[in-house]
Amino acid sequence: MSDLPATDRLPPFCWLWLPLAFMAIALLAANFAPAFYETYLDGEQGVMELLQALNTAVAMVWALSTLPAARRDGRPWLIAWLVLAALCCFYVTGEEISWGQTLFHWATPEGWAEINDQGETNLHNLGAIGNEVPRHILSACVLVGGIAVPLAAIRWPWVRGNRFAILLPSGNLWVVALLSAIGGLLREKNWLGGIELLPRASEVQESFLFWFVLLYLVVLKRRIRAL
Repeated sequence: MSDLPATDRLPPFCWLWLPLAFMAIALLAANFAPAFYETYLDGEQGVMELLQALNTAVAMVWALSTLPAARRDGRPWLIAWLVLAALCCFYVTGEEISWGQTLFHWATPEGWAEINDQGETNLHNLGAIGNEVPRHILSACVLVGGIAVPLAAIRWPWVRGNRFAILLPSGNLWVVALLSAIGGLLREKNWLGGIELLPRASEVQESFLFWFVLLYLVVLKRRIRAL
């Protein structure tokens, strides 16, 4: 990745070794230590849930901290993009910790518990519209931005030469994007003949999706500050 601009060069630990290690640990634990996986990694208060909330919380702060530099640049659409990113990260963070219920353990109101799939104080467990649809949208954006765009830029350099190219993900985020896609595929047991390599693989998928968002915003801030 030496051909990347200086703003896009992240330490390999962030975009390569840590994601690969995370996937390897998840697969090994799920298949050789299922009790450990279910209790400490995949549980409602497991490592993955907490890391997801932490990643999106840090991403929200990162987006907000980029706003002063974006205002100096003077492009309203860039400011709007950062505000949208911060709002989305705020929402996801709140949902991942059930707006504090995961941390403070309050009881879910009776009426809300009856309509929530997991009896929690959040919106994304109310049905597909609040859960599957946003996940599919983000997954598609990550696949296009993380894999399709870098491949297209190799064939057509103008992809990264237009006025909105500053918003495109860095070319070294393809590993995280690919791992998120693998997590999504592992949710579909039929293509593996019914074998379940990762119970609740959606949590692994979400972990990589939110890691991608955080790294994307890190690079975006570096780009804007370099303008």
